[in-house]
Amino acid sequence: MADANQKERRRAAAVQRRTFKALQQLGVDLETVPASDRDAIAIGERNIAALNAAAARMRQVTHPTAPTPERVAHAISAPQEIEVTPGQPKAHRFAWALEDMRDRLSARQYESALWLRMTYLATRPASRVADPTAVGGSSDPSKRLPLTERQEIAGRDLDWVMDRIEQPFRSCIRNFVLEEIKQGSERCLTVAEWGARTTGLIGEKASRAAGTAAIILACAHLANVKDAYDQWQSEQCSKTDRMMRSGIGHRAAHGGWIVALWDFCHRHGRLPKTQGEMDEIRASHDTDAVRLRTAPPIERDRWQKRSDRLTSVALRESDERRVRVA
Repeated sequence: MADANQKERRRAAAVQRRTFKALQQLGVDLETVPASDRDAIAIGERNIAALNAAAARMRQVTHPTAPTPERVAHAISAPQEIEVTPGQPKAHRFAWALEDMRDRLSARQYESALWLRMTYLATRPASRVADPTAVGGSSDPSKRLPLTERQEIAGRDLDWVMDRIEQPFRSCIRNFVLEEIKQGSERCLTVAEWGARTTGLIGEKASRAAGTAAIILACAHLANVKDAYDQWQSEQCSKTDRMMRSGIGHRAAHGGWIVALWDFCHRHGRLPKTQGEMDEIRASHDTDAVRLRTAPPIERDRWQKRSDRLTSVALRESDERRVRVA
């Protein structure tokens, strides 16, 4: 009887060794194999609980506009919830600081501030990969995307205006209009915090009144600078229109690429000088042509009206000469 029991134990040990060897060949971690039925039951219960928790998270539908915890921490106020469709998750948006005091600003002041904010946002990259400053994107220069033409023009306009804003108002505009977080800070200052820091007043009501007054003065100064910018922009457009009356402008008008030529001259302030620049203008025209094939009809009509106007500007001088000769 003893010999039979010993033989059975040796046979069971041999089966166990073969089984472990086969499991190792299959890549099974033997340390995770439960040693007893009680351990197996505990592991199964934990797995079921994890699956139930994952299913509960999947059932919780989150709206795409829900802000991240980092975005909430950087905001000066809580996000607003907007019900787009009844029964569906609500949308979220952060209120602009000037929206709360729009009734205290004139239409000219508010529109100037809104224009500057939209211009500033147009200079921001659409993704972290396209960030040329490496502040939030890749540190490898070879992986950074170049600035688009829209970002380049918006950056030029933004620099023109910001360079002409006096320093007492520049910081206020950066904080409330552009909502540009100062280096070393986690968020922009609130109206009350700005008033307390700049005037030294104590108390929420007094500090907020001082901050509101500072914003109104800054927006009034910004509106005056915006008027000067509009005048400069009108002069630049007139200067570019006069460039279209040159020989290159006449060829562009007859060839249909007058819009691309005007954009180049307006951006650089001169006519193209090299064949490489001419190739750049032709490539820009070809890109617009491909884009307009699938563009909405209203965008194609807008582009066609602009092309007709520039063609009329370019050929106006030659038409006048033809009339005088006749």
